[in-house]
Amino acid sequence: MEFLTIIGSNNESLTYRFSKVEIREVVWDYECNNCLGLDDFNFNFIRKFYDIIRVEICRVVNCFHSRGRWSRGTNALFTSLLLKVEIPQGLQEYKPISLMGACTR
Repeated sequence: MEFLTIIGSNNESLTYRFSKVEIREVVWDYECNNCLGLDDFNFNFIRKFYDIIRVEICRVVNCFHSRGRWSRGTNALFTSLLLKVEIPQGLQEYKPISLMGACTR
């Protein structure tokens, strides 16, 4: 059995780094807006704040491209604290939220 080889421009199109335009198109084309929990971010959030977080998103995607694997902790849940009041006096005046967008299909 002989295996076909991908050559020329076809090979190049499979190995070049993702462009910022391609990454944005994927974010906008992705239909899933489910969250794992009440405080999780979904793709609606990512689209709404894309101009603010696009540099980090592109960095993560291109890091994956160069290494061939996701960075350690990619699936980890990041937690942030939101203020419940203007001038907090203790931890009870913060609301913890998880910073993880996910799709459950």
